[in-house]
Amino acid sequence: MKKVYRINLLSIVFLLVTLNIQAQNQPTFKTNFFNEVEFPENVTISSQSLKSNGYGALSKGLKKVFSCALYVEHPTDDAISLIYSDDLKVIDLVMTSNYLQSEATVKKIKEAYAKDLKADINATEEDKQFVASLRKHDKIITSQIITVEKLFGEAFNKSNLGNVDAISADIKEYIASFSDLIEGGDHFRIISKNNSVTLFKNGKELFETDNKAFKKALMNIYLGNTPIDASLKNDLLSL
Repeated sequence: MKKVYRINLLSIVFLLVTLNIQAQNQPTFKTNFFNEVEFPENVTISSQSLKSNGYGALSKGLKKVFSCALYVEHPTDDAISLIYSDDLKVIDLVMTSNYLQSEATVKKIKEAYAKDLKADINATEEDKQFVASLRKHDKIITSQIITVEKLFGEAFNKSNLGNVDAISADIKEYIASFSDLIEGGDHFRIISKNNSVTLFKNGKELFETDNKAFKKALMNIYLGNTPIDASLKNDLLSL
């Protein structure tokens, strides 16, 4: 009997690990010369197939910041039902440039350029990798960067009419999840179900909360009455 119990327990553990891997098994995306991203029509999360509800892009001025796709079980153009639904939903963000960065990264970029992209002999491995990553790109003009804090901080406030005090800690932690260098092609995936929201970057979990109010506030950014971008909202509801 003990042997049978052990096999069953191992099977359960294996199943849970498999589901977790599937949830984080994000595809990687390439952006072409025109910063266009080709999103699949379906994605699978923990063995559940979701369909594309629409996709579009967020631009600031002449810069396309990221491409965005929404996946749901039952596609609909009803934004309210999507915001309040407890069903599994996925928002994929694919960065189409490196002009969205955190304030901390902007500071590090300026310091790296001041040293002509030469890491100090006593620099940490993390700093050396940061410099190596910068060398792969043309010079990033820091004055043209849109900071994560400004973009998403203003979006949370605007999309929720300033009613964000109760979820300020989650907002701060969520925004801090974008603190590392962001490169074109980086894939951020937001998975929500019931009250939970989980954020992944290229398959690595960065943030998780079980705060229903935060989930609603985040969905309002993309689908609310005052979204981060009206054209993007329409595209996400285009089926």
